Amino acid sequence: MNTRFLWRCVAFLFAVSWVLLDKEVASFDTVPGKWSDYAKADDSQLAELVRGENFDLSTANETGSAKNKSVAVLLTGEIRYGKSQEWVDMMRNFDVYISTYKDYRTNALLVTDEDKVLLWSRESVKCDKHVINQWWHLDQILVKFRSSLEKYDVIVKLRSDLLFHEPLTHAHFANASAGHFQLSSDHSFYAESSTFLYVMGSFYSSIINEYFNQDNAYFPINWSNMKASCVVALRKYPPIDKTKYRIIRVDIYATLGSLVYPASVFKGVKGLHCPLDYEPPFTPFSKERTQNLEKLVSNILAVKGTPNITQGKANPAWGGARFSSEKYFFLHIVNRAIIRPSYVPSFGIRAGRREGSTEDTD
Repeated sequence: MNTRFLWRCVAFLFAVSWVLLDKEVASFDTVPGKWSDYAKADDSQLAELVRGENFDLSTANETGSAKNKSVAVLLTGEIRYGKSQEWVDMMRNFDVYISTYKDYRTNALLVTDEDKVLLWSRESVKCDKHVINQWWHLDQILVKFRSSLEKYDVIVKLRSDLLFHEPLTHAHFANASAGHFQLSSDHSFYAESSTFLYVMGSFYSSIINEYFNQDNAYFPINWSNMKASCVVALRKYPPIDKTKYRIIRVDIYATLGSLVYPASVFKGVKGLHCPLDYEPPFTPFSKERTQNLEKLVSNILAVKGTPNITQGKANPAWGGARFSSEKYFFLHIVNRAIIRPSYVPSFGIRAGRREGSTEDTD
């Protein structure tokens, strides 16, 4: 057997082993790498970065950079996981801070220590509407535990009735970085700790003093952040089994279509209001809604400077609500940070009504 043939065999085996090794170590944690192209892309390239992407939602591996990040998990309001062993096992990997009601003390202590739990009587939480309670509770955590939370690398807020399609690990938060905010509506969101505290530390006071009962008002938008964030709404997903979820939310498509815009930005757009219709395999929208969403994103990316609101506004509130939680949550964040994809492995709230629940959105 000649030497040249042997070297070719060795080279072939090396190439094959490299491909297999690369496939083996490729993990959920490496997916955000392509999103770093945002920093280098101009506005015309951003949408293409999303449309061409197929996201790998396979099980995350604990890589070094993800493992070394300290993560604080915040839970608010009614603690609805009950005695779910899945939730208890997952939360043991994190430091958990909770603000809840006294009747949920037992559930809270399944996943954290008593010195990280704030307990309230229901009468002491006097919000005008249940949809605001979660933000009151979150504000209490951020105020009472701020000095402790500042020491973490990442802060994440979760609803306690999320359905996960794989166990939550530190690797899911590896893409957190300063100035960026990762979210899937207000069901789950996270950020580098100083960014989280800066953005969410003022949200409850803004609800009370600015947003409440102003659902038809136009609020100024940070167009630079919006242009860098809006294409996340075009992210594609694998099929979602609707029977497993009571409410499905992924990324920002619902909230992007809910804001009041200058008329010029909403020109040619219609049909983006709730309720949402999920049509597998790749889009939560019907074809018409997808086209309207892409039109809105295209209009936003084409914005130069600050649109003139004196020419009129478009897209009035959903049903005249006094406070649309997801809408103003999105507005508040995008005015203070750039939104990036969330890698929390959940598409929404698990099916089935919660026993003993008096609130719908904590």
